[in-house]
Amino acid sequence: MLPLDRCFFKVLKEHFGEYCDQWLVNNAGRTIGQDNVSAILVQAYNKVCIIEKAVNAFRICDIVPVEKLLLYDEDLLPATVTDQGHLEEKEVQDPSSSDDEIPLTQMICSNSEVGDESPVRFLVSDFNPFDRSVIPQTSTSKLECPFSPIAKFRTPRELFPYPNISEPRKRMRKGKKSTILTSTPNKEELGNEESRKKEVQR
Repeated sequence: MLPLDRCFFKVLKEHFGEYCDQWLVNNAGRTIGQDNVSAILVQAYNKVCIIEKAVNAFRICDIVPVEKLLLYDEDLLPATVTDQGHLEEKEVQDPSSSDDEIPLTQMICSNSEVGDESPVRFLVSDFNPFDRSVIPQTSTSKLECPFSPIAKFRTPRELFPYPNISEPRKRMRKGKKSTILTSTPNKEELGNEESRKKEVQR
């Protein structure tokens, strides 16, 4: 706002006054009406609103160099809170998990040696590190386990959630119509209502 105050609005006001005086001189005996104000303002605005004057305004206020991308997308992220409606929270399916996921105790390791007619299979839960009879003692085969510890996938919204938006309070009080208290029917009706309230309180 400071560059606008110093180099735009002040100059626009001065030029608008000059064009008003010029109009009064050219139209002697007439007053400036609402239809003439817009035409005079357009002339003053076209003379003031130029790119060079805007750049000089920032330079006078020590806002240099003039950066076109002064506001980045990160600066506008808090404004996205107002765009969020009162939506129900839905469970997001973990992309790292699937319906056919196998528990760790039932995962199977197989011999990946190409050319074996019947690959050796065994359960991890039945594996005993001291029992060498379970593992086949072959020099050409290499035992591989296709599983590895999987970390839980967390979405960016879980890491940086939006602030909670409080729901507006609903008015429980029943609204009344505006009435003219000085008119006779309304005055009598209000009087009867007050008398009924007093009888109920007794």
